[in-house]
Amino acid sequence: MEALECDVCHFQVNEVNRKPRNLTCGHTVCSLCLGILKKGNSITCPTCRQVFTVVSVDELPVNFGVIKVLRSLQEDNGSLSRWKSFESLSEMGNCPIHLCPIESKCTTCKIWICYSCYDLHNLSTGCQILGLSETLQKKKDQHKSQVDNMKIKIDKDLEYISTMIHYIALDQEELTMRKETLQNSFYKELNQIEVTIQKENEDLKHHQEEELKKLQMKFDKETKVLQNKHQQLKDDYNLKIRKSQDKIDMEHMKLDETSKELQKHLSDGSAGRDAIMTSHANLALADNLQDFSVSLQRAEQNEHFVKIWSSKISLGLDTYHGLSDFDHDNFQGLLKNLERSCPVFGVLEINSEEYSSQLTLKNDQVHLHFFRNQQRPDKALVLGYGRIQKFMDKPPSLVFLELSFAGKPQGYIYIRLRGDKPRWSNNMRLLCSGERGHGLLGLGFDGADGCGLWSNQVASGEDLQTMEKGTAATVSGDVYGLYVSSFTHFKLGFWHGGHYKSFLFSVFGHLEEGLDIVKECKDYSSLSDIRITDCGLVIENKDQEDQSATI
Repeated sequence: MEALECDVCHFQVNEVNRKPRNLTCGHTVCSLCLGILKKGNSITCPTCRQVFTVVSVDELPVNFGVIKVLRSLQEDNGSLSRWKSFESLSEMGNCPIHLCPIESKCTTCKIWICYSCYDLHNLSTGCQILGLSETLQKKKDQHKSQVDNMKIKIDKDLEYISTMIHYIALDQEELTMRKETLQNSFYKELNQIEVTIQKENEDLKHHQEEELKKLQMKFDKETKVLQNKHQQLKDDYNLKIRKSQDKIDMEHMKLDETSKELQKHLSDGSAGRDAIMTSHANLALADNLQDFSVSLQRAEQNEHFVKIWSSKISLGLDTYHGLSDFDHDNFQGLLKNLERSCPVFGVLEINSEEYSSQLTLKNDQVHLHFFRNQQRPDKALVLGYGRIQKFMDKPPSLVFLELSFAGKPQGYIYIRLRGDKPRWSNNMRLLCSGERGHGLLGLGFDGADGCGLWSNQVASGEDLQTMEKGTAATVSGDVYGLYVSSFTHFKLGFWHGGHYKSFLFSVFGHLEEGLDIVKECKDYSSLSDIRITDCGLVIENKDQEDQSATI
């Protein structure tokens, strides 16, 4: 009966070594299994998995209800339960009850019995009893039939295995042939590809050499033309200077002669008409000297004109020492000179005055700083702003600002301008580059709250009557603009988080770097001391982007 079996080992419990013991959860397990399940001072119930603290297995209470049922069954059924439990021992030759040799088997109860067990297994009870020889012969016949069936099955399996081995051998031979065919085809195609690649590389190399020769010839030709123009202007200037100097020397000689004659007349005491004539001559001489002075001033102006034209010619030539291999239309050449710490400036004419912007290399990126009316170093490479624009995206989409607290720089912030707000973005570019003569340089801040930081008013980069429809900032790091004073002044704002707040402004960019600096501005004690001390554009070369995309 399952009720008398242990839930773990499924052996029938007894009163000796497999006593049924109750756990606190109510489940019953034999003593032997509890000893195995005990780990230290705890036992886990194998049925509900509850953990109990137990010092010794003997402390657990015995399930006397199960013991009582076990004893009752033993009294009612005699030794039948013992026979069933000791069926394996019966097959060893002795009856477990009477300890007598086994003589027959009860096929109804399926146990071996001795002579003394006939009283319980006689024919009157309905049990069928067979002798040892009959039982063994019956088992022998059963085993022989099973062996014959097994031999037939084994023969069929061997035949099937032989067939499969034959097919496998054929498949393996076919696979070997296909492998050789594929390898030959692969190596053949690989050789063709290598030959094609080698030919294409040779053609490309030849084409590049031809293009380089053409470019070199074109460059040499243009350089020679510019040098000839420069030399011609220089010769014309020197010729004018020599002519002016010769004329001045001749007039000085005439002045000396007239002075000598005047002294002679004075020493002789002559007066009257000769003195009057001498005075008129002196006045004519003074007029001539004034004309000569004007001629000299014009010569100096011509010299200044020649210098200006020489500097303009130098914009198309490489006049800085050590830079004869520089190509102004090549962005890599610009990077090469910036890495050499060569001073490079861009020039732009604003209101008939020349403004310049220095180009620097920061974090492997070319920075074009704010255009100013400033003095450049003598040995500086000067490029026209139109030529620099050839290196840029059209228009540039990355600008930078440097913020300072009370004159102490805090770092650079970088703003990526949005393409879907072209007018706002273009206005921000003009204010950062200063190419209209004014911009964000020196701008301060006058407001901050939990959501944003906004600047003082600054003149706009463009004269705009209307602007694109605005959108409210919702993402931390958004950069927005606000027009005031009938679209003549511009306010700049940075959104650094917090609750939603609606303004009549437009988000035209997002901070790629520097949000931490903006947050520090919000917490700074004096907003009036915060200034933009540097600003400009980041040149992201289109050739570089195309090359990186190809890679």
